[in-house]
Order: sequence, then structure tokens, then C-alpha cells
Amino acid sequence: MRRLLLAAVPLVALALAASGCSFFIGAGARLFSKTAGAEGVRISRNIPYRTGGNPKHRLDLYVPSAAASAAARGDSSARWPVVVFIHGGGWTSGDKDLSVGGFEPYANMARLLSSQGIGVALVGYRLIDAGAKGEGRPASSVTPDGQVEDVAAATAWVRANAARYGADVERLFVMGHSAGGQLAARLALDPTWLRAAGAPDGSVCGAVMVSGAALDLTDVPSIQGDYRYFAARFAPPGTVVAEAMPPTPAAWQRDASPATYATAAAPPFRFFTASGEERTFRMQAERLRAALASVGVETPPVGTFGAPAHSAGALTMSRPGRIVGRETAAFVRETVCR
Repeated sequence: MRRLLLAAVPLVALALAASGCSFFIGAGARLFSKTAGAEGVRISRNIPYRTGGNPKHRLDLYVPSAAASAAARGDSSARWPVVVFIHGGGWTSGDKDLSVGGFEPYANMARLLSSQGIGVALVGYRLIDAGAKGEGRPASSVTPDGQVEDVAAATAWVRANAARYGADVERLFVMGHSAGGQLAARLALDPTWLRAAGAPDGSVCGAVMVSGAALDLTDVPSIQGDYRYFAARFAPPGTVVAEAMPPTPAAWQRDASPATYATAAAPPFRFFTASGEERTFRMQAERLRAALASVGVETPPVGTFGAPAHSAGALTMSRPGRIVGRETAAFVRETVCR
């Protein structure tokens, strides 16, 4: 994931940061992005979902129009399903309000789904400090578990409060891009997080991974090249990290891996990866997909969407009419919640 490369684009200069999933793309954002229509969508911004006043503990709620909701459900009901969307950024950066060259990739996905009768809660969460020199996470940093606690609290808030905005909270889905995919998968597969946040078991009806990272940190072929990168984020403070990934995974690798928690009680999943990103993202998607299949949770093949690199995938995933938005909307509409 550190070694992100972007294919050359004539007449457009695209500069990508070499750390994590962060990116700085100027005018080139227009080449990949396309703003989704949002007619009739109402947005309530920066709703606190935890006490304490931390600006990261806020979410934006996108409420679809009654007409769009009724059309999506195929009946006259104005109640709509809701997707909790978790942004990417390598666990150390990113924001629900991310703007790239004036384009808002995560907000655009929220607008796209809302225009199709699906509510979206776009959530923020605290960011990990990976250390000034990348040598490891200091004790003062939020922990990886703290990040899961944040997104669990946001999801529990939606479960408890979105009905008064018009949501059918029994049809709640989680979705994440890159690092957000790992956080969404942990919520979907390990019920202890939502239980601790006050949400009932079975609250998550389905999960969507878009270029999910760190879905199985025990997989040597797909993790070894970035082992130290992941150790700086997930290993406990003071851990002496080897240069190469050891053949026997450490406890932190298993604990942070959504694949560890795959059981027959898991909700259905959908996976998407970008055509031009490192193949390790697809390998990780296949690892979690295989873990789900091993416990009887059948999942369709990993879908591919056009993007020349991982970072550019954030811009293209919400293009209207393309695979991620189209198939995510169909998945949400068609899934029968237990």
C-alpha cells in the first residue's frame, strides 16, 4: 500500500503521497470524478455521536427524498435503508469531509446512494499516530480498538436515532473504503463492538468493502511487503518489529484482522477493488471472502472498478452508473435482513 503508483495521464499532473492511503490530487481529480446528483436529498451535518466534543466524533446524515425512497423500495413507504460509510486514509489520516481538487469523494458516494433512495451516515473517527519516524504507535495515540469503538458508537447512534429521520433501522449496512473497509468489516463480523455500544446483535444487515486494506494481516504473500507499515499502526507500543514478517503471526495481527472473526452468523458481504491498484488489495479481499466461504457465507466474486491506482479509486468509486454505486445500491435493496 505504501508503494502506490499512478499511471501517467496526459496533460494532467497527479501527485500521490507515498504514505498510507493519503493522496494529494489537484486538478486531475476532475479526470476521474463525476459529481452525483442530489435532488431532494437533505443533509444534516456534524451530528455528535459521542459526548466530549471531539470533532472526529461527528457524522453527516444524508436523507433521501420520499419519492426516491419509495421508488427504491418498490412501494409507497417512505422508510429507507441506511448505509454507515467509513472513510479511508491508512488509519492515520483522512476525513469524512475530504476534498480533493474541490471534489468530495466520500460525500459524493453519500449523494449517489441517497439519490437512489438509500440513506447514508458518513462518519468520522479518531486517527492513529503512527510515530514521527514510523517506528511505532506511541502510547498517547488512539488504539486500533479505539477506532473500532468510534465507528461502533456512530453505527449505534444511527441504529438508535435514524428512525426519526425516516430510516428503516432494521435495514442497516456498513461500507468502507480502504482502511474504512477494515473498520467496517470488524463491525460486521465481531458483534462485541456494537453490543458494547448499545446496539443489538444482528444490527448489521450487510457489508461492502471498497479496496479494503488489512482484511487479513496474517497472510504473508499480501502483507509481507508492507509488514512494518501495518506494525506501526496495529502493534502495541514498544513492540520490537522485525524487518520481515515472521512466519507465525503475532497476536496483534490476528486481533486486527476481520478474517479472524468470520463465522456462520456473518452478514452478506460485497467486495470491490480498483483495476490499477496493487494486487495485494485484491488478495486481501479474496482472503476475507475465502474466510467467509469456509464458514458457509457465500459471497459473489470480487468486482473490479476502473481506477489507475488505489488513491484514485476514492475518486472513481462514486461515479454514477459505475459498478460500485450500482451494485451497492442493488445489494442494499435486495438483501433480506435477518
